[in-house]
Amino acid sequence: MTVFEFLSTYFTTLFYFGMVLLTLIFLGITIGLFYLFRNRRIPKIITSIGLILCIGAIIWFLKTEIRGGIGRQVDDVVFSSDEKILAIGISTYEHAVAPTAALKSATHEVKLWDLNTRKCLITFSGSGDTGSIAISPDGKFLASGGLRSNSVNLWNLATKQEQASLQGHTNSIWSVAFSPDGKKLGSGSLDNTIMLWDVVTGKPMLTFKDSGGVTSIAFSPDGKTLASGSKDATIKLWDTVMGKRLMTFRGHTSGVVSVAFSPDGKLLASGGWDKMVKVWDVATGQEKINFAGHTGTVRSVKFSPNKRILASGSDDNTVKLWDSITEQEIMTIIIPGEEMTMVSSVAFSPDGKIIATGSGYEGFFGPSGSYSGTVRLWDVATGKQQISISHNQFKILDN
Repeated sequence: MTVFEFLSTYFTTLFYFGMVLLTLIFLGITIGLFYLFRNRRIPKIITSIGLILCIGAIIWFLKTEIRGGIGRQVDDVVFSSDEKILAIGISTYEHAVAPTAALKSATHEVKLWDLNTRKCLITFSGSGDTGSIAISPDGKFLASGGLRSNSVNLWNLATKQEQASLQGHTNSIWSVAFSPDGKKLGSGSLDNTIMLWDVVTGKPMLTFKDSGGVTSIAFSPDGKTLASGSKDATIKLWDTVMGKRLMTFRGHTSGVVSVAFSPDGKLLASGGWDKMVKVWDVATGQEKINFAGHTGTVRSVKFSPNKRILASGSDDNTVKLWDSITEQEIMTIIIPGEEMTMVSSVAFSPDGKIIATGSGYEGFFGPSGSYSGTVRLWDVATGKQQISISHNQFKILDN
């Protein structure tokens, strides 16, 4: 159980029993008043109404427990290299809202949207959640890995069928990434390993042994190096040809959740549970910049195509844009929605003019236990939202 799942269970249980206790107290008072004024007509009518409301509240709580809460979370967003397609990984969860908020079931969908026609072209679905998705550089394949799955799914976008189910990990898969030439597929898992797969044959090529659960991976632009972020607060560089570890970066004080290379491969960005965004010199392994400002876990970091802008998405319901040259914050985009919304993923369009954000766990602590996941497209220059995609709705906003 993650910290978030523990806290959600704790607060939802506290909310449930608190409401039940208040209802029972009110019921006791109502019964006492009903008995006290049993021979008086008007007070008797009022207390009778109160009694009916109490019984109705109890029935509502029981129905809520049976029904549970259902909602969607966006796990990942990815642009195709030709900028025509936006892939969205969505997980759907059903929780027992009370008394434990236990997860009843998890399913996932990967939707590919045509940004020109505004239509959903393909939907892939399965059990478990999505976790991470990636589109091959040639646009022929899509890969997905799940937080509750030990396998990587490889989909053929031409046939719209599953190409292969890659087996080898023994724990949750948090990250998948294609090499720049599209021939290799990397997967990082909490089993402390990174596996490289041959995309054509589906066979494993290399396995790297990490010292902590792997939460994020990224290929360098030349494909010769793979970066990984781990729960042990380290970042490692791996030689994808020789199959050995090159370097270890230390500087985060808690687990690293996201890593990303700059387009020229000279810089590496990272974000983690310590709420920090760091930029590293790949050649020396030295920390160049430490961006502080987020008040929640940094879930996703990405460089713009021109390298200058670095985007970070956080549990604090914001996306921040940073200037990697002046080392200053450019702007903060606040995601509209409920108080507990988190930004789970950010992605720049290939031309760098648009940034996509994926959100989740909106309103999870509400009485219905429901939450929804939304993808929003923003103008990088102005910070204004242009498009909203929620489940099957594609909406262009008037600014």
